[in-house]
Amino acid sequence: MIALAAAVALVAAQAHYEVRADARLETRARTATFADVGGQNGAAGDAEVTPSLFGAVDNLGGHIALRYAPTLRVREPYNGLRRYEFNNNQTLEANWSREGRPRLYLLEQFNQGRVDLATQTVSTPFQSGVVSQLSIDVGGGIVWPIGKLVSLDTSAGFNYGTGLDTFSLGFLPAQRSWRSGAKLEAQVSRVDWLIGAVDGNHTLFPGIGSNFTTGDAAARWKRQLLSSTALELGLLVGLITGYVPANPDNGLAETRLNLVTPGGDGVITHRINTGPHALTFDAGLRVSPFVDRYLATAYNRGEVSTHVGYVFRERWTLMGGGSVARSLTPVTVRYEPQPTSMFSTFLEARAGYVAPRWWQVDVGGAHSLFVLGQGAAVNNWLVSLALTVHAEGQL
Repeated sequence: MIALAAAVALVAAQAHYEVRADARLETRARTATFADVGGQNGAAGDAEVTPSLFGAVDNLGGHIALRYAPTLRVREPYNGLRRYEFNNNQTLEANWSREGRPRLYLLEQFNQGRVDLATQTVSTPFQSGVVSQLSIDVGGGIVWPIGKLVSLDTSAGFNYGTGLDTFSLGFLPAQRSWRSGAKLEAQVSRVDWLIGAVDGNHTLFPGIGSNFTTGDAAARWKRQLLSSTALELGLLVGLITGYVPANPDNGLAETRLNLVTPGGDGVITHRINTGPHALTFDAGLRVSPFVDRYLATAYNRGEVSTHVGYVFRERWTLMGGGSVARSLTPVTVRYEPQPTSMFSTFLEARAGYVAPRWWQVDVGGAHSLFVLGQGAAVNNWLVSLALTVHAEGQL
């Protein structure tokens, strides 16, 4: 017992601990929904507070980090019909590695509570009002070193999500999704890498009766053009199979999907860090099979996205980004009698100031647009002002 206690004390003594506590206060104006007094054609406002606690420990090649951040939100606090929302958010990250040995990693996320989909950065935004939802995502894998210049990353994961009442299930149907993948990366010269990857996903929507399986096999080339700039290009072949049951209410016939689709991706990244200036730029294009969580269907999807970030003297920050996405194959949804199409855009910008160790303030804005088939465009916007205070320590 004495030897065991001594060993535990020695291991604990070598550990490095980090703790961080934050409190974020945010107020925002946004698109009104039918649940707001202003109605869908007006504007509404919210106020919220998000305390969070983060802890991490590093020891003997292992790293574990845990964060819990509940949000309490008051919708339209300026009138007598104010409503309160509470949302739990928890994340876990763990990995273990030693020189020349496989690296193990695990990621887990839990989210539960009430949320307004009109304010979320999702590919299919709605003006739905508040929904109650639950989601759990767990994923992990092993990175295998195969020589000094070759590595193999194998991974698997599971996601469960659902609305928690009848209204919410109309926007967030119950979903169970399994995924797996493998990526082989080899450095073939000082500035060139070759990458081969396969990915698969199987998703069930048990409340609807539909299911979808997607997969793709890709080959990529990555080149370090400059010390600050990298380019990655790839081609892929995708597979989509699925089943959507008939819906007598709108005349949708039983539908089976069997598609083989070409695709690919391209990404350019640029990083500059000189003196007081730090700049990041990313731009990408991707065409691949996609399972839409909100439409409860699968289709081949094309997306163009970009992101720019700038930091001056590690204090002043600016960032902006956006994406445009559309379906490239017919989209079968349970509430449309015929296959349709999907188009969406998302834009955001943010500016802020970070004070040393204690607080930061930022102002931001976002706009999203979503069009299903020939239907009317759904536009959502918001602007926000936030103050975050934090304290941190290390042992």
